[in-house]
Amino acid sequence: AVVSFTETLPLEDGSVLVQSAGQTLVSFEEDLLLDDGTITNLVLPTKHPESLTFVDVLDHDLSGNIALIESLSFVDVVAETSGDDDGEEEPPPYEPPGPGPIDPGMIIANCEMAEANGALITDNVDITFDDTKQESGRNKVCEFGPSPEVANELGNLGKKNMYQQARYEQDRTVELPAGAVLCDLTLQMDKQRLKYDDMFYMSLNGQVIASNADYVLRGDTTTDGDRVTQHPGLQTSSIVNGAQSLIPTYVYDWSKIRGGYFNDSWLKARDTDYCLGEEQGLASCQWPKTDTDGDFEFTYDPTILKALGSLSTNGVHTFKYAITGDDDEKKDCYHQEFTFAVEVKYYVPSQGVAQTN
Repeated sequence: AVVSFTETLPLEDGSVLVQSAGQTLVSFEEDLLLDDGTITNLVLPTKHPESLTFVDVLDHDLSGNIALIESLSFVDVVAETSGDDDGEEEPPPYEPPGPGPIDPGMIIANCEMAEANGALITDNVDITFDDTKQESGRNKVCEFGPSPEVANELGNLGKKNMYQQARYEQDRTVELPAGAVLCDLTLQMDKQRLKYDDMFYMSLNGQVIASNADYVLRGDTTTDGDRVTQHPGLQTSSIVNGAQSLIPTYVYDWSKIRGGYFNDSWLKARDTDYCLGEEQGLASCQWPKTDTDGDFEFTYDPTILKALGSLSTNGVHTFKYAITGDDDEKKDCYHQEFTFAVEVKYYVPSQGVAQTN
């Protein structure tokens, strides 16, 4: 039988941890396993070992024990040819496939093993998005550009009624240790009161999870009386939930939102709310219309949050809240304080692993 793996992690003593994960990039035969559970002289055929982002994989034939590789080497692969050299160029080196939809199911087995070994870590983080007037120290929160068509150094345009000209952004982060593997991410928010003005876009790791302007995200053509507006829309991406079904997402990008038309009366007469996963029954959101006081709360299925968490490559998970304004210096770019709690569960591959001697 062939045991395959997709990741590897060098340890301080020079050995490498290997744990089995879905896609096969390289493989080794079982007869390389020694009685003590170690593997010796493993050769990986690649011309660019630095391109293999290896580590973290379990050999299931070791009854759940993690195998140690004592000697790891890389060799070049030369294309086989028949007959004399005809001068043809050598085929290009193997390149790993590019990123695709994030599937949280690929890490479930690893996390279950970490939990069984007592290596699963739980952290709780309270997230607060402060009242923008209090945080900025300004009664006029929006920092508008010099004219309606010219942006300032912040990327904000000058004042123009009924257009999204400026925004105020807040970032709140949850930071995991270097090399940590995210196993679970949950969000708990109690119902609270909120008033904001004008439009808002909330994202996690760059993907919009909530907004009161779904037509802006999609790039719809809207009609308001005689005014017809084609919104450019945001770049789309996707995540995979636990049931392996694709859920489309939108990548937050102020440059594609800036300058877009809106009308408060038009918005208040329509349902323009966007809540990631709500259409699939995996989320629930509630907030008032713009410039109106009302209840605010949201819940997201952990499969969505884990998939979005997997988008982070450095262990830093960023919640962003962007609130926009058109021309009202006293009211725009404003929201009241709101809070929620985040619980993360993770493991660090280099910690809590019993090594064989």
